[in-house]
Amino acid sequence: MNIFKYIFPKQCIICSKVGNSICNSCIKDIPYTLPSCFICNTLNNGYYTHKDCLEEKIECFTGWYISKELEINLKRQIDLGIYSTHTQLLEILISHLRLNEVVESSNIYPIKGEERDEDFLNMRLARSIDKSEGIKSNTLLVGNRIVNKNDLIEQVKGLYTEPFHLRILILFELTTPEPQ
Repeated sequence: MNIFKYIFPKQCIICSKVGNSICNSCIKDIPYTLPSCFICNTLNNGYYTHKDCLEEKIECFTGWYISKELEINLKRQIDLGIYSTHTQLLEILISHLRLNEVVESSNIYPIKGEERDEDFLNMRLARSIDKSEGIKSNTLLVGNRIVNKNDLIEQVKGLYTEPFHLRILILFELTTPEPQ
């Protein structure tokens, strides 16, 4: 085993428990997002965009609503070049949403970020799940979050071709919805 794992063991980003980048009990406390259109953020079936919001029918799977404090902790890890928490959360999200077949049948690309660190993180996330070779019939954009919807729409329009499926998979929605 690597000596660095003994000297610097992985710790939960929330409770500091040694073992994983985020422990099972802490991940249960972070609320999953509800299926919604990534353009207007209103609820819908199957994570699809509304026809009024975007001509192309695109699925955008989102993982969790995160607090400002957790966002700051995750940003600190990105600044330090630590991506294990994000990679672990991506694997949990794929398993939770049962997207293994979607991942396997898709060409995977990172979402373009506004900052270099965000771009690099999105490339690392895309590479971490892109395990197979060859051209596939579907496209999956992967990223930490949607920073600029207009830039993402431009990236989507450059990749969208019928009859293939274009999907987006992001880890976080930064604002927690207000209780009604």
